[in-house]
Amino acid sequence: MKLQFIKSRACICGNNEYLTLCEIEGFDSKFINKIDFSVVKCCNCGLARTYPPPFINDETADVHISSTEYYSVLKDKESYIDPAERIIKAIRRRKRSGTLLDIGCGVGILLEVANKKYGYQGVGLEINHEAAEYGKEKLGVKIISGSIRDVLAENNKFDIVVLSHILEHIVEPIKFLEMTRQVLKSSGIIAVEVPDFRGFIPQVLTIRGKYWYGFQPTQHVWQFTHVTLEDILKKAGFMILDTYRNKNLNHRFNNDLKGSLSRFVYSLAARLSLGDRILVIGTI
Repeated sequence: MKLQFIKSRACICGNNEYLTLCEIEGFDSKFINKIDFSVVKCCNCGLARTYPPPFINDETADVHISSTEYYSVLKDKESYIDPAERIIKAIRRRKRSGTLLDIGCGVGILLEVANKKYGYQGVGLEINHEAAEYGKEKLGVKIISGSIRDVLAENNKFDIVVLSHILEHIVEPIKFLEMTRQVLKSSGIIAVEVPDFRGFIPQVLTIRGKYWYGFQPTQHVWQFTHVTLEDILKKAGFMILDTYRNKNLNHRFNNDLKGSLSRFVYSLAARLSLGDRILVIGTI
């Protein structure tokens, strides 16, 4: 490892001195073009980030997903329902009913699960207008096409806010969480899920010089651990209620001996709370 000084973009704590954790040959979001990138850790607060940083031109989230990719989500809908169910079940341990805002909801699969199966009054927020319209038409869910500022302007308050794989895209995560806090009711809760680059599988892959799907160097500004995610939430004024590390991202395995072995290792890591997906439930 070596010290790397980044002058162009300081960490959210203001420090610009980083320690290089790994240098990897990765891919863009479509797994077409190869990209050399590093994961570097702030020497002051410990928060890790992608370097060089992805090009982000929107403070709410430039997720680099085209409309056609949103449509393809519905073709593989089942693989998105299970993660949505897990988030809702974790929420239900703290709040079994109420209004829900899913920020960055895509076409609204989590909303459909929350509303139709569990009886929440969920609304989505999505910056991609076509995805929002498509979700409203195909899934019958209510989606606002806009940003968190639009919700603040309406002075709406919710019992629950969900940020599922959104915060890692946000250039100023604390500022964004502080705005999110303003749309919660006084007894409200927030559910934040992000990839965990210090889960067992990404660590093994990184040591071997292999690419881990969760890095997404053209999209993810930040690379979180459960410690740094909890720290950011606390800095934004939230109190931590629950932290889950017992699930993995949606990995695909071949139907052969190697695939079966990989599936077993991934499952075991999750059972040992060393998965590569973090879910934190907080309150204000």
